[in-house]
Amino acid sequence: MLTLVLGMIILVLVALIVLALILIVIMRFPWGKTEVRDVTDGPLPLFNSDEIPIQELARLGFQSLGILEWRYFWKRNQPSALWYYVDINGMTYAVVSNFAPSQTGLMVAFTSWFRDESLLETLMPVGETIHTPTYHAQFVKADLALGYAKHLEQIQAFAPLHGEPVVIHDVRQVMAFDQADRKWHRGRRYRRLRIILLLMSLYGLIGIGAALYANTIDVSGAMGNFLTISNQFLIPAGLMLLCFVGIGILAYRTINPSGALDAQGQ
Repeated sequence: MLTLVLGMIILVLVALIVLALILIVIMRFPWGKTEVRDVTDGPLPLFNSDEIPIQELARLGFQSLGILEWRYFWKRNQPSALWYYVDINGMTYAVVSNFAPSQTGLMVAFTSWFRDESLLETLMPVGETIHTPTYHAQFVKADLALGYAKHLEQIQAFAPLHGEPVVIHDVRQVMAFDQADRKWHRGRRYRRLRIILLLMSLYGLIGIGAALYANTIDVSGAMGNFLTISNQFLIPAGLMLLCFVGIGILAYRTINPSGALDAQGQ
């Protein structure tokens, strides 16, 4: 029975490590062709939408831009349809996508590109804070209006060095930014997540080692040496528990990062 339990623990940890390493490779080496096509078939919903974030975009003055279908090389048969809206001056577009952990089920990303391929992003409901000379990212948990206001502030801060953002007139303009994003910004965007996945893999390896060690303990004399065997199990059992707790904390921090603009000062 003990061997079966330890075997199941090892299988779970191995699966987590394999998944983490696959994600790291995909994020670190964005090779493979990504197919993008315009599938817009009419104006996107705004005030008439059932989704609160889209209604908020309408109140902020955003207009329908279009829909792009993205087919990534690692899930060619599962295309992702992203909805695009653009603000009144055309310098910021909002990308709306599905995001299950969110209460609204949607993720919104305000995006502004500059002619020198510098990039500003403000996301909701998750993200991270990144400051580099050519890439700035921030996020809000729920206050979309605050996120947009802060995004406009960053455009003004970027202007002295990078000029005005590229004005977006057509959703197909967005396609051209994908190569620049891969080349300059995607690696930095996913750095934190890669570190988290590497730490998960390390915890998993420690847990596997502890489980393999526990499986070597001779329990045949358990009746006569219960205390001795229990003491032998303390270290591997404690290590396995710490590994699962560590993996859980890392997973929670990934879904609920700190540093949201609408959480500061609370």
